[in-house]
Amino acid sequence: MAGIVEAFEETVGSCEHAEEVDAALIEPGRPTAARLQYAVENAEGAELTKTLHLMPHLMNVLREMRTPPAARVAVSTQAAPRTGSKLDQLRGELWGQAS
Repeated sequence: MAGIVEAFEETVGSCEHAEEVDAALIEPGRPTAARLQYAVENAEGAELTKTLHLMPHLMNVLREMRTPPAARVAVSTQAAPRTGSKLDQLRGELWGQAS
């Protein structure tokens, strides 16, 4: 089983948008991944639970890099040109449907 740090580095390395991503975004993800991995391997009880609260922070880094599937879908949906009338567009936004 790959560790969290290894998986993070693999994701960063394979991210097609990595050139566009500022190092200030990636660098905080590294110690966060390392801390999570350490806790999973060594911590117990409350210490483990507290450390797992870092997971949303790591996910935010990944989301900003557009690496999770949901983030990629959101970007591709935003980039799609809208068609139809303004009313159709507003209905789509109101009911969460693509126009």
